[in-house]
Amino acid sequence: MRPILLTSVTTSFGLAPLMLEQSIDAAVLQPLAVSLAFGVAFATVITLVLVPTAYLIIEDLRWGARSVLCLLTPTPAKLDQVS
Repeated sequence: MRPILLTSVTTSFGLAPLMLEQSIDAAVLQPLAVSLAFGVAFATVITLVLVPTAYLIIEDLRWGARSVLCLLTPTPAKLDQVS
């Protein structure tokens, strides 16, 4: 988690002077800097929040499916009870 945050923060801080520059020459590159900074921030949020959450949901679904399948498969003890 630390390397992801450090990379994102340093990228944003590196783009901050270009985003805040008021000269005519910087006006051409300002949209690029803004979109890059917000893209990095969005990707960081996805990496640190959405991916682990999706992983946990998928794992819960897998365990739920396994428990349902275990209930449906006959075991020797269940077969003895039926007959």
